[in-house]
Amino acid sequence: MASTKSWRFTAPENLSVNSKFSIRYNPGNTTLSSRSLSLIAGKQLNTAYLWSVLTHLGSTGLMMPVLVISATGLWQSFQKEAVRIWLIALALAVMVTLATKVLFFGWGFGISYLDFTGISGHTLLATSVLPVFFSWLLASEEQRISLAGAGFGLLLGAGVGVSRVALDTHTHSEVVSAWILGMAVSVLALNAMKGTIQRPWFARLSPLVLLLAFGTSTSEYLPTHDWEVKASLLLSGNSKPYTRHHLQKQAKLGQSSLGRFMAD
Repeated sequence: MASTKSWRFTAPENLSVNSKFSIRYNPGNTTLSSRSLSLIAGKQLNTAYLWSVLTHLGSTGLMMPVLVISATGLWQSFQKEAVRIWLIALALAVMVTLATKVLFFGWGFGISYLDFTGISGHTLLATSVLPVFFSWLLASEEQRISLAGAGFGLLLGAGVGVSRVALDTHTHSEVVSAWILGMAVSVLALNAMKGTIQRPWFARLSPLVLLLAFGTSTSEYLPTHDWEVKASLLLSGNSKPYTRHHLQKQAKLGQSSLGRFMAD
């Protein structure tokens, strides 16, 4: 049997994805040239970059300015009640999301049979903010146009969730729960909007903020994950956080699928 060699390609430093790609090569197969290997590696890196761009649409560093712009525009459009409801609902959703993560990192509370360690923050923010943002951006006398903007925002939120799974950052249960929670926040805000929505002068320029997603270091401006871990350790008194490895080990041992489990 012909021996095999392995080539390993590492993503560029500015790509905030800890991805490495392995390609198996059989020396007996002369049809796989070094050029082919380069093309395959290039496609894999491009795919990872595209997922990274999409996932950054849900980063705190990007969603915060979008939230401020949207809330300011709606406030100036005399949608003050809608803004209040939106911000309160979003704050509660963020608190629930943060609680699930702190409970897991600090005390190991998770759902092993769902591979659930905490609600996806990226998916939650994207689904809570983008539907309202695009609905306001496309505000018109024809309600269907605003609804189309909201629908587009929900699709982008779903895309962020898919990217989190593709980048092996979250599981299906974590992004689905986040998307449902984020959709509830958006629906509450959209239902609270009454009358004609006026768009200020900066509305047309506001979509340019989303171009920051192509700067793959944007999410590092607010290292929320590190803050969550540090807060969890501070509250629990543990020296190390629980990880998905512990959850998976729990599932293999057949322990309770809901509740605390022991770290190594």
